[in-house]
Amino acid sequence: MLHALVLAAIAASPSPSPDATATPAALRVIVTVHSSTACAEIVSHANAAIASALANDTSLAATIKALQAVELDGNVIQHRNGLDDLGNYAKKINLEALAGDAEIKRLRKLASDSTDPQRKKELTAFANWLGGAMWRQRKVARDLNGFVATMDFYDMSTLDDSEKNMDIALFGSPDQRPVSIAETSPTGIRARNVFGGTDGGPVAPPREQRPTYDSMAKAAGADFTLRLPAIANDESMAASHVGQALAGCQ
Repeated sequence: MLHALVLAAIAASPSPSPDATATPAALRVIVTVHSSTACAEIVSHANAAIASALANDTSLAATIKALQAVELDGNVIQHRNGLDDLGNYAKKINLEALAGDAEIKRLRKLASDSTDPQRKKELTAFANWLGGAMWRQRKVARDLNGFVATMDFYDMSTLDDSEKNMDIALFGSPDQRPVSIAETSPTGIRARNVFGGTDGGPVAPPREQRPTYDSMAKAAGADFTLRLPAIANDESMAASHVGQALAGCQ
């Protein structure tokens, strides 16, 4: 993915805009200093937006690797540290995408203000494609946050030995949640509680009925991996427009 978009790239020569499935033209890093204020401003904001997208590409790769290797079924310290690391990746990706999105909005404003029809068109296309890639990246961050929140909920809904002993003393059952009461309580009364309704049982299934934490992490990593080609395509399409957006710059 990293080769799909470079920090400041232009096409070797102007060419018709490719369709969504075309392979982008060869790209090269912009090294020319533009004296035009308008062109310099475009390059500045484009480079900042591209840098955010590339930083998130790196973070996404690291996130997927972490999901495949994390040991959430290990001891308590490994479990907590693993979830904290994943949460930090989500935060990092989200913040970088927000920074990049701010640059995209500035580029759209520059496109709107441009009096050059071609530049307006190409700069808008560049901003839209790169903005789409950042939206996909931010969606991964939100879903990763959701995964970590789900793991935290499972942790809170799993009773430890002291909690089970207390439930036995108070209710005659090692688990006061509705399903367990129905199975072990002499009365079979289903009491309302924070884990579910009177008949619905706990929101989180019993620990022994769930997939392992590690298998759920690997599944999340596999899902995020499937999203990478769409991000790469958006970035490649953005790269195919940036050169033409700067055509005519001095």
